[in-house]
Parts: sequence; C-alpha cells; structure tokens
Amino acid sequence: MQGDGCNTPESINLKKRRRRNSSRPHPKNTQSAKKTNLIRSTDLDSCTDSMAATNQQPIVSISDSDIAKIGIAVKQILTDDFKSLIEEKQKTILFELAQIKQKQTELEFSYGEDVKNFKNQIDYLKIKCDELEQHSRKQCVRLSGVPYTLGENTDTKIIEITNKLGVDMQPNDITISHRTAKPRQIIARIPNQRLKKKLPKASKQLKDRPDQTYKVFRTVASLRSTTVS
Repeated sequence: MQGDGCNTPESINLKKRRRRNSSRPHPKNTQSAKKTNLIRSTDLDSCTDSMAATNQQPIVSISDSDIAKIGIAVKQILTDDFKSLIEEKQKTILFELAQIKQKQTELEFSYGEDVKNFKNQIDYLKIKCDELEQHSRKQCVRLSGVPYTLGENTDTKIIEITNKLGVDMQPNDITISHRTAKPRQIIARIPNQRLKKKLPKASKQLKDRPDQTYKVFRTVASLRSTTVS
C-alpha cells in the first residue's frame, strides 16, 4: 500500500503537466505586454521626430535694415584696419626720416671742419690766381680806336703806331697781341717794362693829331678780373 508521500507515476505526470501549463504566458499578461511595447514604440517615434526636428537648420529672415547695419559695421571695421595700417606705415617712415636726419647731422659735424678747410683753400687759390693774373696784366697795354682790316697783323699795326709816336719797338718786343670783342680793341703783352712805360707818355701826342683815329694807350695792371676799355 502506497503512502501519501510516495510519488506514483500518475502524480508525477500530473506535476509535469502543471509545470508545463504554468510556463505558458497568461493571456492577460500577453495583452499588457503588447500595450507596453506599443507605448514604448510610440514614445521612440516621438523622440526620433523631435531629434530630427532639432537637427534641421533654422530659417533666418534678414531685413533691409539689418543688411544696412551689417554693411555699416563692416565698413567701420575696414576703415579702422586701414587707419591702423596707415598710422603704422607713417610711424615707420617718420622713424626712418629721423634716422636719416640724425645721420646727416653727424656727417655735417664730422666733415664740417674739412669742408671749412677746403673752402679756405679755395679762397686762397682764387686770390693766388688773381695775383698771377694781375702780374700777367702788368705786362699788357691796350690800344683803342685802331681800324680793323681783314687778315690784319696786330703786331705790325702796333709797331706802326708806336713808330709814329717816336717809340722804337721791334717785333720781338711784343710777346703776343690780339683783338678783343667789340669795340675791337688791341691788347699786347710787352715784357720790357721800360719800353712799356714810354707808351702812355707818348700816347698823349695823339690828342694833337686829329688825323689819327686811334686814341690812347692804357695799362691794364690796375684793373682786377675786368677788361679795360
């Protein structure tokens, strides 16, 4: 006789059927799960749509007044940039000019004494040249009023005139002679000072001879850097 606590084949099969039946989902639970999944799917779609809407570019509307303000702002920025650039370039140029001026001042100070010495030397040389010229002029005389002839020999004319004045002069007494520009006077260099001094005295005789066109002889030594007429 089997006790209540023994497992008979019938009782074992009954327990297995109960376990199989208990593992199947209850219809009510299945419907509830479907509703939950549907709600979750709806929420997911809503979230996706919201995110898609968020990622879209916003539509911006700009009026004419806004464009004008932007243009004014850009113009002001460019003006300020150009002004800054010009001021920077101006500062650079002024700095370079100041350096050049300073260098010039230094050179003037450095070479000022040399320039002064050179100037003094030039003035001295001018005086010496003038003295040499005056020394050369001491040997010269000038004869005015002598008629001009084509192809003339001024040495010959001077000798003819001096002979008429009673002054014995030979061709070798005249170093050089020539005509000047208008009034076409004759200048002659006579190294012989004794002979040269006789000419001014003898030329006074021309005043008493109206037939002669030439006038007077003059020395040139008393005039500096000028022509005696």
